[in-house]
Amino acid sequence: MSSSSRGYCSALATRRDLIGRDIAVFEGGECFRGPLKQITLDRHLVKFTCHKIAVRDEVAEANWRAPQTDNKSCSVQGTQPYSVKYDGTIEFALPYIGVAVIYPVGQNLDLARLPGIIQATTTD
Repeated sequence: MSSSSRGYCSALATRRDLIGRDIAVFEGGECFRGPLKQITLDRHLVKFTCHKIAVRDEVAEANWRAPQTDNKSCSVQGTQPYSVKYDGTIEFALPYIGVAVIYPVGQNLDLARLPGIIQATTTD
């Protein structure tokens, strides 16, 4: 991993302003999305942990459902964003997995309005 990737991972792990914003991970034809609870750094991995997550098919804009797993985190090996937009959206590639997006404040998915999501994912 390059020193610039290491530096970015360290900086990302200390960004407390990202806590509470939604992260979406697009992987294997599905989108996993939820509010960030914690960002930690373990050597060369940045780990994103969510309070709760919802899942949908990647191409569908609706039809959110509860995940089939209790895992509410993903780890990202040293990567840098390929897009930081004016509104605060951060997009970056997840090598060999897909793409992740951290949405700006105010663009969180309203998990409370999605049937079954809260009940299925509140066991922390």
